[in-house]
Amino acid sequence: MASLTKLKSTLNRTNYYLYLLVVTLICVSLRFFMIANQSFWIDEGYSLYFSEGPNFHDTVSRLLETRLSDRYRILYYLIMFGWREIFGASEFAIRSFSAISGILGAIFVFFTAQYWFGKRHALWSFLLISVSAYCVYYSQEARDYSLAILLVSCQLFVISRAFSNHRIKFPILFRAAFAILSAVSIFLNILMLCFSGALSISHLLVTRRLKLWFFWWAPAAILSFSPLLFYLDSPTATSPTEIGVSRTYFPLIYNAIYVLYGLFAGTTFGPPQLQLRGDDNLSVIVNYWPQLLWLLITLTTIAIILLTVKLARWQSNKRYYSVELFLISSLFLSLIFGLFLAFVTKYNWVPRHACYTWPILAILLPVLLENRPSQESFKDSQLVNRLSHISLTFLIGINLFSLHNYYFNGAFYKDDFRSAAQYVIQNRDSETRSVLIGGAGDTYLLGYYGDPETLDGKYITNNLRTGDFADKIRELTDNSEKVLLVSNREYSIAQDDEVMQAMEILYDFEEDFYFNYFRIYHFEMK
Repeated sequence: MASLTKLKSTLNRTNYYLYLLVVTLICVSLRFFMIANQSFWIDEGYSLYFSEGPNFHDTVSRLLETRLSDRYRILYYLIMFGWREIFGASEFAIRSFSAISGILGAIFVFFTAQYWFGKRHALWSFLLISVSAYCVYYSQEARDYSLAILLVSCQLFVISRAFSNHRIKFPILFRAAFAILSAVSIFLNILMLCFSGALSISHLLVTRRLKLWFFWWAPAAILSFSPLLFYLDSPTATSPTEIGVSRTYFPLIYNAIYVLYGLFAGTTFGPPQLQLRGDDNLSVIVNYWPQLLWLLITLTTIAIILLTVKLARWQSNKRYYSVELFLISSLFLSLIFGLFLAFVTKYNWVPRHACYTWPILAILLPVLLENRPSQESFKDSQLVNRLSHISLTFLIGINLFSLHNYYFNGAFYKDDFRSAAQYVIQNRDSETRSVLIGGAGDTYLLGYYGDPETLDGKYITNNLRTGDFADKIRELTDNSEKVLLVSNREYSIAQDDEVMQAMEILYDFEEDFYFNYFRIYHFEMK
């Protein structure tokens, strides 16, 4: 009998490690699969530009001089400066840093969940963050969000020791590591203040042990003073609305809904963002009602079960009460702080600005499956158990569907600077000049893709409504007979056909060509 029990235990361990290996392979594969398939887009162009200085000093100087929000995410660019010195500046090389950060972040989520809740729970957490369309998306983007997820995962891993029922070894080392991580994360992105602030308040509210809280957070506050001073030294610190960021033109509630949608389903699940830029965006959303209804039912079920299960568990089992309450409080407060920051600065709050929430979500959601209350305290526990598994399976299915769109559906692709540059190169001759106007406002990425000759027209886009836009184009192109007008994100500068109407004063329209977020016009002088 003892041998049979031992054999069964060995088989269970073998199955567990087999599952763990499969999830690890999924995590790694999704983050490197087709990583260089899409062109760099506008924001990634900023990552290239601000990490490109000929030396470290010039790179720092470029960041200090800008009035863009990139000044508030300085650490990522400094890391990328060193990364590209070693691995180069190809799409694969640059994005690989984010992919590796995403993999490490998922691993730390696994170990944190295992420390708090056990192996089964940890495996579910690992699976959820591994297949998250949101996390995969930013693990393949040359921005700081994947690194932010890694740092948040590390913070949670370290502070989990503060909730231990046993005396931990080397507590000073853990507190020092947490202090360093907190300061580094703020240097990475000023938005991480929202997460650290939420974590601090939640820790105090849940434990109610001021002395313990002070030992953990006083060193973090002292070290975090350095990045805060750096940010306060910025000329935009006293005038937040002067920071060069995308401004919101919608009620903030729309942003909040979009953030929640993006976090749980990724931004490639429902309608493509480009289709929502027109006047018929409501009809576009209606056309995607099956997907959106699927998501709504799944999230509603998860919310209801989470609430009812927790109410029942907290009455009968206090074992995980403090940890779960800490996670829920941190999640809620960090979102509230992010929303408040968007309200104050008037910037466009979108899913990527809430990247710090995903490690918490990954650790918290499997609570649905763990430690069912007794039959006496919850008569429908079997039904709840089944619904919990179904809802999490549906959530995984939603993210896999979103990933399919991300990889294979061109309607969801980002700004195709690569194709735009190739098209301009092939269609430009000695009589033709090319000009970039629109959302990008910079020719940097066209130059990266081999087109350094396209002129920067960002300074004349305001002339679209003054009647002298065509005149400015003629001056910029030195009276060239033919003009290729490369319009990126035209919805940000003009209404339908407004560019064509502004040009027809001096030029004849010949044809136009479309790429993702691009419209390239062919004009010939009259």
